[in-house]
Amino acid sequence: MRPVSRRTGWSFPLRVHLLFLVVGTLLPTLALTGVLMLRVIRDGRETVRRQLLEAARAQATIVDSELLGTIRALRALAESKALRAGDLDGFRDEALRVEQTQPSWYDVVLHTAKGAAIVNVAKSFGAVVPSVIEGDSLPQILATGQPLIGNLRGGSDFGEQLAFPVHVPVMQDGRLVYILSAVITPDRLANLLRGQSTLSDEWVRGVMDNNAVLVARTRDSARFVGEKGTPDTKNVTFTNFVDVGWRHDPRTGRVVLLSAEDNLVKGAAGQAVQSLNVMCGWPETTALL
Repeated sequence: MRPVSRRTGWSFPLRVHLLFLVVGTLLPTLALTGVLMLRVIRDGRETVRRQLLEAARAQATIVDSELLGTIRALRALAESKALRAGDLDGFRDEALRVEQTQPSWYDVVLHTAKGAAIVNVAKSFGAVVPSVIEGDSLPQILATGQPLIGNLRGGSDFGEQLAFPVHVPVMQDGRLVYILSAVITPDRLANLLRGQSTLSDEWVRGVMDNNAVLVARTRDSARFVGEKGTPDTKNVTFTNFVDVGWRHDPRTGRVVLLSAEDNLVKGAAGQAVQSLNVMCGWPETTALL
């Protein structure tokens, strides 16, 4: 710019005037765009949070229903006349018939009140029967007299098959006489989770036991079931996915939420693009994967 008389002030070339005009026009537009993008991101986060909460509740309902069905079946089996009469051979035949009606059951095992296994459907009568009660489970069953769901185990306990037990105490004349256990395979739970409708194909859902070991997963079950369920960045590298896990802390009574993400892809820019995809009805991974 060049100085002129004091009376007229400063004079600017036409090019500068045009630049001021463009900047003055764009700044409000850019500011409004920034505000709208922040609102979209905030609304997108709230939507995702609400959807995750709803999905978790629906998933918990499905799993609870399956496990409660197992407990009811075991309680009905515990009323067996053969068992009350001490006819273990006859009880094994009844347990075998019940097991064949339960697609998720891998085995049925009857224990004494001290935890010693005496009947196993998967083994012939008189064979050595391994117990499926974990060391810390027996005192809890004896103290509460309530059903108990064990943790995922494998190896020789279940014939190299990954599974977890569901224990039901058998009471007669007000005292504990047996503990009846059904051994459940993770495949059934995984199939139930896959059958649940989802709002996004990129969500991976799973179930963990009390040791934070993954019991069932909707994707790549063979790879992850039996591993610690804590989120890990190796599972989300170079993706726009977020691996979310939770665990109940019995000491504090709180649920601890954990998550892992690849921040180079799932950063602020990636979330903005994903939110834009959701807002426009496009696949969430458009321009991201």
